[in-house]
Amino acid sequence: MKKIILLTALAAFAFTSCNNDDDNNEVSLFGTWKLTKATLNAGIDLNNDGVASTNLIAESGCLNHSTIIFTDDVASAILNMQSLDITEEDNGDYSVTCEDGVDESLPYTVSGDNVTLTSDGVNVIFVKNGNKLTIGMDGALLEFTKQ
Repeated sequence: MKKIILLTALAAFAFTSCNNDDDNNEVSLFGTWKLTKATLNAGIDLNNDGVASTNLIAESGCLNHSTIIFTDDVASAILNMQSLDITEEDNGDYSVTCEDGVDESLPYTVSGDNVTLTSDGVNVIFVKNGNKLTIGMDGALLEFTKQ
């Protein structure tokens, strides 16, 4: 049995920002943002239904409780990011265990459309466009939507 660990987007903090046009940024940053989209460049069949998909939330049944809560209290955000523990069986099927996230208080800054969370000295840059916060990384795109 080969074991594959997928740490969700923010756990590794090895990301690059993606660039969006600034059409409507009137939505306040303060409040709760929920992970509503987690896509991969290549499809995978984690739910063993015979159909590979790039939609990591649908394929895994996980990550849909991941949130970022922005407060105006000394510019801190509370990140709670679920992770996946994926095991590939010898027959090629996958088993997926959803790991609960832990609240982590992180400082953040805002510069134009960029919202930067900092963890252990590493900056993670999101792009805010209206009610969406998006981050791209090698092979994946995450999108949080304001609730």
